[in-house]
Formats: sequence, structure tokens, C-alpha cells
Amino acid sequence: GLEDLLAILPDLWRAHPQSRWVLAGLHDLKATHAWLRERGFEKGIACRVRCLGILDSSAKERLLMESSILAFPSYFENMPNVLLEAMASGLGVVATDVGAIPEMLGEEGGILCHPGDRSALAKALGKLLSAPEIAESQGRRNGATVSTFYTMEVVESSLESLYREILG
Repeated sequence: GLEDLLAILPDLWRAHPQSRWVLAGLHDLKATHAWLRERGFEKGIACRVRCLGILDSSAKERLLMESSILAFPSYFENMPNVLLEAMASGLGVVATDVGAIPEMLGEEGGILCHPGDRSALAKALGKLLSAPEIAESQGRRNGATVSTFYTMEVVESSLESLYREILG
């Protein structure tokens, strides 16, 4: 979904000039920079978007703590760790409705759109950028959800109960 996000950025930049973007986990930084240059993003890009490769855990944690929204327009996922990390960090979320993402976010943890629906992606991100209190509310809910359902202790206990039930 990276191309979907990149395609809508110019309109989001115009509508929300205060916004700053970090594209992280990129496997090919040169290709992403070339894609941006080909589409005229070079003007002012340095102050508007940072392109980062694969991050180690401490860099990822710092980035999540300084962010307010996770844009996750993936086409295929199971139960993405980056979503759990963003939720635990108290971020608002715009994501696609694939894999376990809808279940993980519930009804109030984020805004979902279909993969490839650039209009819906832009509208959802615009909504959170226009109303930071919505992202903050999502973030509080997401932090509580992770504490309630996704900590190691909770998952271990659930698995143990399941195994005991299966074994009789």
C-alpha cells in the first residue's frame, strides 16, 4: 500500500500543511526517493517526509513515541506486530481491513478502508489530521486494548486455558 499512500500525500500536504510524514521499514530507500523525485516531491520533501529503512527496536520505539497516527494501507496481513506496537504506543490508526486488523482495532481503535481505496485512505487520514482529538481518543482506547488483550501474560494465560480445554 506504499504507492497508495504516496499517491495521496500531495493532497494531504496541501490540506494539512502542518503534517509531517515518516515512511519507515522501507526495503529500498533509493527506489522510494526516485519515485518521489519522478513525481515532483523533491521541493520541500526534506522537511515534510523522512524515508527510513528497517529500524531496530529502540529506533522503532522512539519513532512510535513521537508519532500520533499510524497509516497502514497494507494489502495482505495476518496479525501485524507493527499495529500492536502502534496501539501500545497510543497512536490513532488508519489501516486496511485485511487479516486480523479489524478485530485488533475493534470499532473505535481506528478507521478502516479497503486495500487500494485511495479516496477512503485520504478521507480517513484527513479526518484524523483535522481532528487530533479523534486520534488521541483512538490512542487511549488502543493502549487499553493492548493492556487488556495482548500482553504476554494475557496471551500465555489464554493459550494455557485453550490447551487445558483441548487436553481435557
